[in-house]
Amino acid sequence: MSAPNAKSLLLSLKRSQRLPSPPGTALRVLDLCRRANVDVREIAEAVQADPTLSGRLLRYANSAMLGGEREVTSVRDAVLSLGVRAVKITALGFSLATHMDIRCPGFSLSRFWTESLLTAILARQAAAKCRAEREEAFTAGLLARIGQLAMAYGIPEQYVRVLEQAASTGQALHDVERERLGTDHAEFGAELLVRWSIPDKLVQAIKNHLQPVEAHGRARELAHAVHVATRLAPMFVPGVGEHESVRCDARAAAEDLLGLNAEAWDQFAQSTLDEYKQAAETFEIELDDATIYDVYAEAQEEAAQLSATDARIPDATGANADATEQTTPDGVGSRATLDARLAKLVDGESTFALLLIEIDHGELIENTYGPGDRATVLTAVIDDLRSGLRDTDLLAEFDGGILAVVAPDLDQRLACTFAARTRKRIENLQITLRKDAVRVTASVGLTLSSVHPTDSTPAQLLDDAVRQLEHAQESGRNTWSYCGRSAAEVARSAAPQSAGAGAG
Repeated sequence: MSAPNAKSLLLSLKRSQRLPSPPGTALRVLDLCRRANVDVREIAEAVQADPTLSGRLLRYANSAMLGGEREVTSVRDAVLSLGVRAVKITALGFSLATHMDIRCPGFSLSRFWTESLLTAILARQAAAKCRAEREEAFTAGLLARIGQLAMAYGIPEQYVRVLEQAASTGQALHDVERERLGTDHAEFGAELLVRWSIPDKLVQAIKNHLQPVEAHGRARELAHAVHVATRLAPMFVPGVGEHESVRCDARAAAEDLLGLNAEAWDQFAQSTLDEYKQAAETFEIELDDATIYDVYAEAQEEAAQLSATDARIPDATGANADATEQTTPDGVGSRATLDARLAKLVDGESTFALLLIEIDHGELIENTYGPGDRATVLTAVIDDLRSGLRDTDLLAEFDGGILAVVAPDLDQRLACTFAARTRKRIENLQITLRKDAVRVTASVGLTLSSVHPTDSTPAQLLDDAVRQLEHAQESGRNTWSYCGRSAAEVARSAAPQSAGAGAG
């Protein structure tokens, strides 16, 4: 198949009579809602022709999600309560979810429906932060994946290959759709919704939810709410939220787009899960062990308590460091060396850990003893760190007294262990300045290549390591941070009654 755009694919499916259309009742409701002076009784009569749709509409109108103060006992009252537009969208979504005959291996209609409902609930939860209207966000979230449904129905032979490639390579589904079909489900779904006379604001929000900055006017806020929802949704899907890269992306969405910290995320996620379960009961949907995956790394729970003697890091399998790499007089790699090593590892798609280390209270040391003594402390730290590194590890300058360590072939647990050990080594140093025994500590930021998309650049990995270092410092220093959670926070949550909990 050539690479048509959304409109030509729509026309192709229409000619081949494979263009999905709403079932008769929903189609009748859509037609009635196009009229300028539609009578509520006519809409109610159309809905009542489908007992399943009538029951779902009544349950929705009476659900706690809408916060109604009185019981809705008739379809007519449900139409009045929900409003014509909401009834139109609800009828469309419910009917498509239950009446479509999908024959595309790998595409589950029940999973499509549960994830669409989850996206709708998350979009409504995120609406206030995105300055979008809650019920519009719910509607946009419900229909955001409609293009996937249409593709699985209309071109099942081609779409199954899209699903297989995305699953086997880890590529984003919309990227594979564009590669193989010349369009993606967001763009194609929007074209389909135009055909069904869905309001333009919703169409534009759905079309641009993968790149919400491309939406215009009031649709942009709505697109942002759906965008956030689609990135957070995997955290509630069994078997999906357990992957590190998924958790990392969800954490970024929660923190950067919604401004949530770990505690606020817990509240947001639990509220979402409660509403999700309630909605599933309302619409008679069977959930597969709905849960919440922690967007913060569970590997820290164990590594946070490790001491230096507990933390043994195995040798890397790669070759030793390049003998041509530039080093400073004290044997530390230059910033150019650091950049070159990162570029080489990224180009080779190698798995590695990146640590940024900064001595705590360096200015205080300098003000108390002198600039030369601050340099003495840094040299002592460098010497101690070098003695604990493997031949394949690189210790290098990053910026302004911040050191970087690049450690190949470490998985999440070993990398967290390495960060815990590094912090502990520095804390155990015996340093004397002008006859004073000085206790030195450091903050450590950790990132892993494996939690970033495969096309990430060295600069993006360094940016994340900087964020983790800053978070460790904001968490009280003398700790390490990974995926937005410091070891000190883990220790406090693991042992809230223990005043002497260590920093890890």
